[in-house]
Amino acid sequence: MRTPKRVDTAKGVRWVVRYRDAGNRQTSQRFEEQAEASKFCIDLDAYGPARAEQLLYARLMPSASDVPTLDAWIEQYISTRSKASPGTRAKYRTNWARSFGPEIGSLPIDQVTGDDVARVVIKLSEVDELSDKTVANFHGVLAGAMKIAHGRGMIPINPCLEVALPERTSHTETEPRFLTEEEYEELRSVFHPFFLGLLDTTAGTGIRWSEAAALTPRDVNFKTQRLHITKAVKWHPTASQRVVGPPKTKQSRRTITLPDPIVAGLAEQVHGKDKDDLLFTMPQGGPLWHRTFWSRYWVAAFERSSLPTPRPRWHDLRHSHASWLISRNVPLTVIQRRLGHSSIKVTSDLYGHLLPDVQVAEAAAAAQVFLGIRALAAIET
Repeated sequence: MRTPKRVDTAKGVRWVVRYRDAGNRQTSQRFEEQAEASKFCIDLDAYGPARAEQLLYARLMPSASDVPTLDAWIEQYISTRSKASPGTRAKYRTNWARSFGPEIGSLPIDQVTGDDVARVVIKLSEVDELSDKTVANFHGVLAGAMKIAHGRGMIPINPCLEVALPERTSHTETEPRFLTEEEYEELRSVFHPFFLGLLDTTAGTGIRWSEAAALTPRDVNFKTQRLHITKAVKWHPTASQRVVGPPKTKQSRRTITLPDPIVAGLAEQVHGKDKDDLLFTMPQGGPLWHRTFWSRYWVAAFERSSLPTPRPRWHDLRHSHASWLISRNVPLTVIQRRLGHSSIKVTSDLYGHLLPDVQVAEAAAAAQVFLGIRALAAIET
C-alpha cells in the first residue's frame, strides 16, 4: 500500500503522493493535510487513478450546483424522520459517523456510486465487532436517504440497490433462551426478594423492561385484573437523561389480562404508594437501572442457581412467557396482541417453531422422508 511522502517547504509541511495517471504518466498530488493525502492513497489503491482523482476533486472543490454532499443530505434525512424519537435520530447520527460518513460523506450525492457504497460495506464487514445486522443497520440509513433522493430526481439511481450485504454472523446471533416452568421456579427461589414482584410480573405478562420501568399503580386495574401499557422508559440523548414516553410501537399500547397470582403480587407492590409513583424501583427507592440490576441482582441469582448455561437475558423472560402460552395452545394472534408485536409475522418468526402442531407436522414429514430413503436403499440392494 502506497503512503504519502512528507516534504518540508517554506510554507510548512506538505504531503506528496506520486503515482501514474490514467495515461500511465508519472504525476503527483500535493496536500496540506496528511489525512487527505492518506485518503487519496487509499482511493488510488482501491479504484485506480481516474476515480481517485474524481473523488479528490469532489471533496476539495466547491460545488457549482445545488447538489448537497452526502453528509448534508443524511443530516436532512435524519432530522426529518418525524416518526423517529430523539434517541433514534441521535443513534442514526452516531452510526453514520461510525460508518459511511468518514469514507464518502464529503461526496456530492450525485457522484456516489454502488462501488463507493460496496467498498465501505466490505470495510465494515471486516471489523470483527460488527455483526451483519449492525452493518445492515448502517447501510439502511444510507439506503433510505438515497431512495428519497432518487424519488425527487436528485440522482439517477439508488446506488445502495447494487450492493449485497454480508452474511457472516447471522448464524451466531443470540437465540432466545426459553426457560422451562421448572427452571423459572428455581430462578425465583434464589432471586432477591425485593425484585420478586418485578420478576413475576415480567414473566407472567411478557412486558418489556422499558415498559415495566415506567409502570405506576395507576396502570393496574385490580377490579378488572388488567394491566395498561401506555408508556415506556427511554434514553433522551440530547438531555442526557431517561424520560418516559410512548412505548416501542403503536401496537405496544395494549391492555393485558392478569392471572390471579400476578394480581396478588401487584397488590402488595402498590401498598403505600400514590397512583403516580413508580411501581417498580431499586431497593433505595430510585428508578430501575438496567445495568446495575443486571450486574448486581440478575447475574448473582444465576450464580446461586444450578441452571444450565447459557445464562438467559432479562428479555428471555418475555420469550419464555410466549413459549408457556404456546405450550397451552394459545393462538399466535392472541400472543401477538399480548406482547405488543407490530405484526403477526414478528410473532410467527420468533415463536412459530414452538407450535405443537408444527412440530408434529415436521416430525411426520421427516419420518416420511426417512422411510422413503430406507425403501429406496432396500430396492437398490
